[in-house]
Amino acid sequence: MFDELEKEGYDLNDIFTDEEIKKYKAEDQLRAGKTQFVDHRNGSSTLYLSSAYTKTIVALGAGAVSMISGLIGGAVAGGVGTFLSNIAAANIDKSKGIYINLKSVKNAAGNYVMKATKWGYQ
Repeated sequence: MFDELEKEGYDLNDIFTDEEIKKYKAEDQLRAGKTQFVDHRNGSSTLYLSSAYTKTIVALGAGAVSMISGLIGGAVAGGVGTFLSNIAAANIDKSKGIYINLKSVKNAAGNYVMKATKWGYQ
């Protein structure tokens, strides 16, 4: 996640303290697999995000779409940005990881994209 944020031009220190950066990097090494994308093979999927991602979504809102797109590895619907902004505005607990349910939908151009439908805490 940190690499993707920096690639997008964000300064990690604008979002995290030095202590948080060290903590989240250490947690990522301990909890491999906590941030993962699960394809349910029925047109739906679930994206599980660690608390580091949750804090990033709160800090960036719709700006986190490119980071989420990088994790999913496919096309993300425009509504995901609004969805992430709504999560950010929900005054959520940044110390917890979240999940986002997604479904495959056809956009106006006839391409299949992932659209967020629901979220909750892990």
